[in-house]
Amino acid sequence: MFFGAANDDLKLFLFGARPADASLVPGEVVPDALLRVLKALSDPTRLRIMHYLANEMLSPADLARRLRLRAPTVTHHLKTLRLAGLVRVMLGEGKEAKQYAARLEAVAAACDSLKSFLMRGAELSAKEE
Repeated sequence: MFFGAANDDLKLFLFGARPADASLVPGEVVPDALLRVLKALSDPTRLRIMHYLANEMLSPADLARRLRLRAPTVTHHLKTLRLAGLVRVMLGEGKEAKQYAARLEAVAAACDSLKSFLMRGAELSAKEE
């Protein structure tokens, strides 16, 4: 970004900027939110975490015991799922202050988005033929 004044006019130049809805992948526009969800769900441990959280709210310590993993590893996976919008965190008090739950509506929305994206590709192929 460059900001400067020339002849009493203020100029702002942006380099490397892209609109929020533009994809990072060149070519066919793949929604970034869909990519984040699919990447988050591509890990078997995160799928197991989602399986447990779909049935009940659990703390990272509970998940670590069930998965037989270290707590920092589970926390890392939970952060990835949270940034993808697939889990929500409830803050409480005491030893088990954080409880996580799956956002099943986000999973359903991701499935709908994937289906829409795939069908859009099929519609484009049909038009070309």
